Amino acid sequence: MRKSKPHEFKLRVSPELWDVIEQIRGKKSLNRQINDWLWAMADPDDAAKLAAALRPILKTMGEADRAAFVEHAMGAIKALSAPKPRQRKTRDKPINPEKQT
Repeated sequence: MRKSKPHEFKLRVSPELWDVIEQIRGKKSLNRQINDWLWAMADPDDAAKLAAALRPILKTMGEADRAAFVEHAMGAIKALSAPKPRQRKTRDKPINPEKQT
């Protein structure tokens, strides 16, 4: 990636949000974390697109309905991410064709 010309700006952040940023970024520089977030918004992956589509729907739900929806969705995600059982390989040809009757 080519080195870009730096653009400086001031950012006002609440102390609560600053704490969240500090926890999330880990060892990344603040600049790297902000760039990562901006790229994620500019070129979202499928998970980000799904989350963006769900946000307005979740806002219309009552608290109980939203909690139930999230619980069921998390169950579906858990089921989808569970290890799949191994499937036995089947043979196209019989093992010993001479013994077929």
